[in-house]
Amino acid sequence: MNRRRSLKKLLVGYLCVTIVVVVVVGLCSLYMVQDLYVKQTAIDMQARARLCSRPIAELLQQDDAAAIDQLCKELGKEVNTRITVIRPDGLVIGDTEEDPKKMENHANRPEIRHVLDNPGEAGSSTRRSATLEETLMYVAVAIPSEGGVEAVVRTSIPITTLQKRLDAAYRVILTAGMVGVIVIIAVMPWFSIRMTRLTNGPISSEEQS
Repeated sequence: MNRRRSLKKLLVGYLCVTIVVVVVVGLCSLYMVQDLYVKQTAIDMQARARLCSRPIAELLQQDDAAAIDQLCKELGKEVNTRITVIRPDGLVIGDTEEDPKKMENHANRPEIRHVLDNPGEAGSSTRRSATLEETLMYVAVAIPSEGGVEAVVRTSIPITTLQKRLDAAYRVILTAGMVGVIVIIAVMPWFSIRMTRLTNGPISSEEQS
C-alpha cells in the first residue's frame, strides 16, 4: 500500500476521532450549561423572594391581607416574577396572577412543606401549576416569627421562559462546535501532508498514482 493511501486512511481516522471528541465535548457543555443556569436561576429567584419578604413582613404585622395581595401584584410586575404569599396553614393571602380567595390550599406543596419543616432553608420544585395550567419553577423562603414561620414567600417563573434562555445558549454551543469541525476538516489535509513531507520527504509521482 503506497504512502498516498496510507495518508488518506490516517486522515479519515483523525477526522472520525475529531468529530467524536467534538460531539462528546458539546454534549458535556450542554449539560453543564443547563445545570449551571438552572441553579443560578434558583439562586436569583431565592434572592427575589427574600427581597420581597421585607415589605410583606411589615404588612403581616398589620394583618392586612388585601395590601399584601396588592403588593404581590405590583412587585411581580416589576421583577417579572410571580410572587405568592402563603400562611403556615396553607392559606394563600397574596398572589401576582390570581385572586388568593379562589386559590387552593398550598400546605402540601413540596416547596412550602420543605420551608415549613426547615425554616432556615429555601424550598424548590418544578411542576405543572393547577392555577395557570403550565409548568413552573418554584422557589420559596420563610418569613420567620418568634414561634416559627409567620408566612412563606414563593417566587415562580414559567419553565418555558427558562427553556428559551437555555435554547439561546444551546445554539451558541452548537454553532461553535460546527465551526470547530469545519475548521479542523479544512486544515487537517494540509497539516497531514505537511507532516508527511517533514518526516518522509515529498510524495513522489509514482506514490500519487
